Amino acid sequence: MASHLRVLCALCGFQVVAATASLRLGARYSSPRRCDVNIGEVKMEKEKSPLLQSIILCFNPNFYRRVLRQSGWRSFLYLGLICLIVYGFLGYRFATIVFEQDEESISAFYERALPDFHFDNGEADYPPDKPHVYEEKVEEKDGEKLVAVIVDTSGKREELDEKYQAGYLITKTEIVTKGAAGRERREAIPKTAKKVPAKEFFISVIREQKPRAVVTMTLQAYLFHVIAKLILVALVSGVLLLADKGKAHTYPFAYYFNVGCYAVTPFVLSAFVRWGLRSSIANWVSYGVSLMLFLSLAVSGLAKCRQDDARELQLAEAQEDA
Repeated sequence: MASHLRVLCALCGFQVVAATASLRLGARYSSPRRCDVNIGEVKMEKEKSPLLQSIILCFNPNFYRRVLRQSGWRSFLYLGLICLIVYGFLGYRFATIVFEQDEESISAFYERALPDFHFDNGEADYPPDKPHVYEEKVEEKDGEKLVAVIVDTSGKREELDEKYQAGYLITKTEIVTKGAAGRERREAIPKTAKKVPAKEFFISVIREQKPRAVVTMTLQAYLFHVIAKLILVALVSGVLLLADKGKAHTYPFAYYFNVGCYAVTPFVLSAFVRWGLRSSIANWVSYGVSLMLFLSLAVSGLAKCRQDDARELQLAEAQEDA
């Protein structure tokens, strides 16, 4: 009798477990328009995509199964990392080249605009009875500007004339700088242990600004491209979500975003190719090919995820029936 009771309890326990599992599966898959069920959720959370290896793995549609349901922050971290590798390097190279070109042109400007004199112990040793005035018209995007370099140690000049949009006024003890916006900045001539040629002083000031200028330009380029890629991924994710509305099962937007953050890798990497191209036509071809590859990987990756989910759903239903 006791053995019969144990068998009966075991059967009842099996039916309760089976009924509970059936209710859970029914609750998860009852919606015909959504497939946001975490099939194999525990396994997927434990199996995180390696960040650096994902640069290569993302070219395989089977890879997107691993990132479909991961945290959106991890996808954002990957996108930020790949942009840092590509645009950090290219931004630094571009900023260095631009600064070196500007440094060369500015140095040449100082060579022809400044007379030969020195800064000695916080003062300019230029003769006060011979003011030096150099004017030059500079072409810029917003038009032609008149730039001046004036050396006057007589004390008669306190500021640059209004007709000058930019330039320098060097007095006995001060350097007055007028920027492109028309604002003036006054600085005392620094005291040095020995005489320093004025031309050498101004060129050294430009060179000292190089690290900060390069880092600033690199950071600006990186932030611009990260934001641009986030917008691109979000737009493509939204379009794919709308395109899948008529299908039997759709994923939530976060899943599309996760796939897009990895599928955009070829588009990001193609910047290396465009950096070396000189032809505008080749650049546009590179843009088109990399964009098509991005869309292809996103679509094929999502399709593969749906196939795997459907297969696991069938297995779960078969096990339930059994």
